[in-house]
Amino acid sequence: MLDLVRDTAPASPAGPSARVTTRWQDDRGETFAVGMADGPVRWIDWRDIGRFQFEGSSPQVLFRPASPGAPVPTTLFARAIQPLILQAQGWPALHASAAAGAHGAVLFCGLSGSGKSTLAYAMTRVAGYRQLADDVVVLRSGEAGWQVVPLPFRARLRPTAAAHFAAAAPGTAGTPPVPAPVPLRLVVVLDQQPDAPSLPQIQPIASVRMFSIYLTHAHCFDEADRAAVERMVTHYLSMADTVRAIRLTYRPDFPALDRLVSTLADLAADTRRP
Repeated sequence: MLDLVRDTAPASPAGPSARVTTRWQDDRGETFAVGMADGPVRWIDWRDIGRFQFEGSSPQVLFRPASPGAPVPTTLFARAIQPLILQAQGWPALHASAAAGAHGAVLFCGLSGSGKSTLAYAMTRVAGYRQLADDVVVLRSGEAGWQVVPLPFRARLRPTAAAHFAAAAPGTAGTPPVPAPVPLRLVVVLDQQPDAPSLPQIQPIASVRMFSIYLTHAHCFDEADRAAVERMVTHYLSMADTVRAIRLTYRPDFPALDRLVSTLADLAADTRRP
């Protein structure tokens, strides 16, 4: 969707009017990227990689490497940086994972370690499902409602999950993304608890509560940009009102995964419910 163009000019120091908009940190709390804005010009400085600069809604992104002669990081850009820039340009983006089947997309959100990647990958073991996104999901509003925008991604499973799926029959995760946006059919908010009942608990989520959950898991490039924040609020109010959402309370149990994702696929296919 975005065009990454190498810029031969070196990245200049930020001017006096430039400001930090956001910081991205790894699991150890170390900052690996910083979002900046200076008037209409915005950029992301990615540690050891370089600067990705964009302006307004232009699809062109200028890349200025951290070191001369460094290759253009096309894979990193497509999978990790492009969704962040799209969000800055007005596309809603959630810290979530998703899979798509014949009836539409199922989106998984929750706290770190709640099983978003594992369940999105496990959905590929249901006939007709493929994984759409991992870690970040970009959305758009269409005539038929909210849709998941397919972008390049890499399945990021924790070691225990990767070992489980390696020993099981392979799914279809990692296949090329579908060419067109997929209707968002169901949002699953994950609540993984080691001492939860053996049978997963599924409860509907009211729209008022779901709105606050969306904000909790939303990416936001610049919280000081009032227009952008108002647009984001409008988007998530609409999603909360129109997309079915459930809370899934479950305990980690790899042998029970197939049964669990089959249940979720049945819920997504239930045309009697909005």
